[in-house]
Formats: sequence, C-alpha cells, structure tokens
Amino acid sequence: MRRWRRLLLMLVAALASMGLASAGDCMKTGSVCLDSTPCRMVSGQQVCLAQYGLSCWEYEDSYTCIKPDAVNYCQPLVNSQPQCWQSNSQCSQMDTLLGTGCMRLTQTWRCNDPSKPTPANTIRLDSAYTLVSSQYNTSACSAPGPNCSLAENKCVQTTPDSPLPAGIDPATVAPDGCYKRQSTYACYTTPPAQLSSCSSSRTTCVDTTPSKIVNGVTVTLAQAGGCWQYQDDCVSPNSIDYCAPLASATQCHEVGSICTQADTTLNTGCMKYQKTYRCGEVLSPTPSNTVHLDDTYTLVSSGYDSVPCASLDGNPNCALAESSCTSSAPPSLPAGIDPAQVASDGCYQRRNQYACLSGNIETSDCDTYASDPNCSLQSRTCDTQDMIGGLCTLSSRLTGACRSRHRQTR
Repeated sequence: MRRWRRLLLMLVAALASMGLASAGDCMKTGSVCLDSTPCRMVSGQQVCLAQYGLSCWEYEDSYTCIKPDAVNYCQPLVNSQPQCWQSNSQCSQMDTLLGTGCMRLTQTWRCNDPSKPTPANTIRLDSAYTLVSSQYNTSACSAPGPNCSLAENKCVQTTPDSPLPAGIDPATVAPDGCYKRQSTYACYTTPPAQLSSCSSSRTTCVDTTPSKIVNGVTVTLAQAGGCWQYQDDCVSPNSIDYCAPLASATQCHEVGSICTQADTTLNTGCMKYQKTYRCGEVLSPTPSNTVHLDDTYTLVSSGYDSVPCASLDGNPNCALAESSCTSSAPPSLPAGIDPAQVASDGCYQRRNQYACLSGNIETSDCDTYASDPNCSLQSRTCDTQDMIGGLCTLSSRLTGACRSRHRQTR
C-alpha cells in the first residue's frame, strides 16, 4: 500500500510540475494527512507548520481512474464477418464519475454456421430463426421433358414434415396453407423433334380427341400439346450405296440405271435405283447386296495370233513363202458375238510357210582380192534366180578389176 501511495504522489507531482490540470481519465476522491507533527528539524533548523500556515507534513490522496487498455471480447465475431453480423448493442455500465460515456457494451451477434465455436468470454444464446423465403422445392416436380405439359397440381399435405423453429409463424411459411403439392404432367411420346435427322419430313396429327382421362385425371387436348398422337413420314439421308464397290473399281463402268422406287409421300424424287455395271474382270467376292448377271462379251479387236510364227517373222534369213487358210469353221464363240466380225475374210486359222537360208549367209573365196587395195568390185550377179528377201539362195558371181596382169574371174 505504501508503494502505491508513492506512485500516486509521484504522478501528481509530475503533473503539477508540468502545470497541467487533473487528467481527464482520473479524478481525486479523497486526501488523508499522515503526519501532522507541529515542528521538525530540517537541516539543523526547527521548522513548524504554523510558520507556513500548514497543518500537515504528508498527505495520502485517493484517485478513481479509467483504465485505457480495455479488452474487446467481441473481436472474434467481428473477424467472422460476413458469416456473422451484429444484431444488437446495449450499454451495460455507464461512467457516472467522470461522465465519459459508456464503460461496457453488451453486443448481440448472429451467425449462419451453428458449428462455429463459441469465443471466450461470450455467451451462446438459444438459436433464433428468420424466415428468408417461402416457396416450393420444384426440383422433384420439373417437367419430364420438352414434350410434357402440366395437367394438374393439387395440395396433398397441410402440415409441415417437422415442427417449425421457435418464432416462425406457419402463416408466413405456407400462406396458402399447403406444405406439399403433387403435379401431374401429360406427355406425348413421338415428338416432331425426332425428325431432325431427316432430310425431308412431314408430321401429321392422327388423334385430336378434345380430352382424355390419364391416371384418373382429365387432360385436355391443349394440355397435351394440341395432339395425342403423331404420324411421321421421314426421308433419311443415311441411305446405303451398295454400288460403291463397283463404282470405285477401275475395271468396272456403269452401263444402265433405272429408278425402282419413287417417293410418292413427300415427292422428293427417286428413293431407290437399280444400276448395271460391266467389269473387265470378275470381282471376287461379289459385293454384298448385288446380283452377278450372266457374262456378256464385246468384240474389242479381231486379228490372227502371230505368236506361233513370231520366231520366223523376225528372222532376217527367212521370208514368207506361202499363207493358206486351213479352217473356215467358226470356233465356239461367246453369246452375242457375230462370226462375221471375228473373221471378216471367212478364215479362222491360217498356215504360213517360210523359206530360210541355212548356214552362213555368205561365204567367199575372193577375200584376198577384196582386201587388196589394187583391186575393186565391178559387178555382182546371182547364179540362180532363187532369191528370198533380196538374198541369193545358192551362189553369186563377183567381177573385179586389179592393176596387176593377173586376172581372175569366178
């Protein structure tokens, strides 16, 4: 206690030395004299209180102060905004001594999350509820599809599934007095939208009954979408071309095309074609959904097969001596081939005879003179008239002239 008094005295002295008035957050509430001795010895001199008009050597003063370091226990709730918000604030203690205002506030906060822990030095009140909105949960009663319309909606429950929280007026939750409703829909099963994959289409309503009973509920034609049943006529673009393998084959070409089925409903033209192809070679296997017709033939060219006589025709030592027809009877020809086109001369087989030289084409005993620069060839005659291709078949006579006196003829 003594130490506290000294502190106060030092504070007061400090304030007095600075010439300041009493601080606004403290107020002097009392003063007690602790030493009223009439006279004292001070530095060898006797000093008496009466000499200075004083009555006390030492006082003990009492003050009441406002502590500046107050603690805000609501700060955790302030930090939780916007999940928490202040709903009320009241002053629970006023400063009646210094008149500085409220000394303590009691605040009420509301938070959305009931699992949030209660901060220290706060009191958790009972949960309170506020009706934000009142409407039906329609997620379970949405239309089954775009082809359905609401036929009936009726109340099936007038009490809530569980008691309402305290403070919630049932009239605000269900103004119409109904807590659960049942919706009935009318749907048509063949919508025109299913024709989106058709290149051409037509939808016709075949049932326009004004109303029908569906599951005990009267459904009008308007509620059913204006029609109970549709008939769809569709031309699908996804046709299959079974002729594609023939059209892509280089050895095949189209020779005929006829329409076997016309569109008499939407009048879009031919629905099915029958095409005929001719191929130079047999396709194996036959493409699916095609029919292999009987083979037909076209005469491309007509000529003799020269392969058996090719070796003699190309031999320079041989020449054709005779060609004669050995068969005028036509062979077994394919259907549609005219024999006159095959053999315009009436002959189907010929025999060629050749005359050929044997051994060396030419042998000579005049090589000595041929290589002699003093001799020159003057004439050449064939001893016989049997010539083949300009060649002498037996022997020929050569006549030459030399500058020497010796002359030889052969």
